Amino acid sequence: ILVDNQDYFEFIPGVPEALFNEKYIPHIRIKHERYLKMTKIILGAVRQIKRKEIVVKTGKIFKRIRFDYLIIAAGSRYALPFKAENSLAVFRLKNLVKFAKRIAKAKTILVVGGGPTGVEVAGEIVAKTKKKVVLVDSKDRLLYTAPAKAGNYAQHFLEKKGAVLFLNEKVVDLTGSSGCYLTDKGRKIRADFVFSCTGICSNADSFSFYNKNKINEKNFFIVDDYLRVDKKVFAGGDIVNISEEKTAQHAQKHAEIICKNIARDVKKKELIRYTTKYLPVIISLGPYNGIFIYKKLVFCGMLPRLLKYFIERIIMGEYML
Repeated sequence: ILVDNQDYFEFIPGVPEALFNEKYIPHIRIKHERYLKMTKIILGAVRQIKRKEIVVKTGKIFKRIRFDYLIIAAGSRYALPFKAENSLAVFRLKNLVKFAKRIAKAKTILVVGGGPTGVEVAGEIVAKTKKKVVLVDSKDRLLYTAPAKAGNYAQHFLEKKGAVLFLNEKVVDLTGSSGCYLTDKGRKIRADFVFSCTGICSNADSFSFYNKNKINEKNFFIVDDYLRVDKKVFAGGDIVNISEEKTAQHAQKHAEIICKNIARDVKKKELIRYTTKYLPVIISLGPYNGIFIYKKLVFCGMLPRLLKYFIERIIMGEYML
């Protein structure tokens, strides 16, 4: 049984590209029912978790669903440091088409955050449009957690394409309703649309009704070495307290271990420990450029972009089998 608030799977790493190409949206979405042949799909939100059942709200109706094992995989979101109609946190978007149309009308776009997502969004804009792009990041260089070579390459690419970068600076507020954004250094930036690509928040706060001892002070589910929250309750993805980059690759590894451990638990076998590994990161910069990062290894150019394209096709192809 799958409980979700939307009826499709969305390949999140493909979202930045889809925002600037509506025709690309079908390539990163697939209906749950198409690949989950033996699954009952319930659209709704979990409102209670008890020892052997959950309570789900679907519309105005509450349903009780019994379980033998429960997996919590509710992911995370970007926090908006401001409230404005023309601002968007790029994470699991329900209305890609609507936002794509609004973005198309914007002349100046502000990107807040210089991590992988912020760099990809800015890269898509400067490579595919003639819009003015302003990127603000609180660190002294882009891709701060990666080797300096990666950040320097991204900065050179964006600035060469006309983007304006303000580093060591932070957007703190939206002043009035004129689309003027204020930084902590007093700079006023006018923009027609804003992307927030910084500071992910775990969606564990949606489970505040659950045992508070299972959620830490940073709002992540506390899991043991086997990815268990409780004896028959597992959690994986961005929502858990494991110290590692919150990426799709790590979420997939969590899923593999959780499924193996449920199968082993049913057979009364010893569970498998999850060990975090450093996985490669590929960042696209428009359709013809990208950055590959693995530990201290960095290479840039067309090859990383092609790698990301083929990885995406392989992943989506698995869902379509």
